[in-house]
Amino acid sequence: MCRMIGVLAREPVEAAQFVDALMVQARDGKRPPGPRSRPHEDGYGVAVYSGGHWIHIREQCPMWVGALDASRRLCGTVMLLHARLASPDLRIDLTKTHPFAAATNGSTLMFCHNGTIRAAERLPVACPDHATDTERYFALVLERVKAKQGLSDALLATAEMIYSTVGEDAVSVNALLTDGRELVAYRGRITPQNMNYHTLFVAESPALRVVSTEPFDLPGAGDWRGMAPQEIVVWRADA
Repeated sequence: MCRMIGVLAREPVEAAQFVDALMVQARDGKRPPGPRSRPHEDGYGVAVYSGGHWIHIREQCPMWVGALDASRRLCGTVMLLHARLASPDLRIDLTKTHPFAAATNGSTLMFCHNGTIRAAERLPVACPDHATDTERYFALVLERVKAKQGLSDALLATAEMIYSTVGEDAVSVNALLTDGRELVAYRGRITPQNMNYHTLFVAESPALRVVSTEPFDLPGAGDWRGMAPQEIVVWRADA
């Protein structure tokens, strides 16, 4: 259960407005329904693609008490930002903080997830016993990317495999995936009780494209629209 923002810009933009927007979502934004409702306080991460390489900052603390000045000063063309609310019984430490990074086929992929996949140990992928549902999800995506599937095809195929394996235990597989040249956003199937929490919104202009779990004030990026369940959006830096 998390809050997240993805950015793809024609020219480098400062991260500050996105860092601040996510911090507000994490502390004051929507919370999951039910007894687990609390702020998104279990760590945060910022990944910025700048000058052909990634800058990746993560902290284990709540975002609103973190050392945000370093992240605010970053500038790049692609960004993933994530504030975590850990699912029950999952470890809260730096290694479990999104975005996750992995190198494959000459690129570094960044991945983050908003949701819970219960019974994730049933997924057919080799992972350590302590791997979270998101780590298993990302490992399955990586297998497909290594097999030369495109990012969007890999993400869609993985989501469908998760649904076929664990069914309704896949509470949400909403995800953002990027290699620094392409940004993919996917909103999966959403159960009725989570329809207003597991949201993704997109805003697009010729110069700036943004996806976020909640809308925020963003001059110059057009109006926000909500993504439909099982909708995928693919943005490319050269398009």
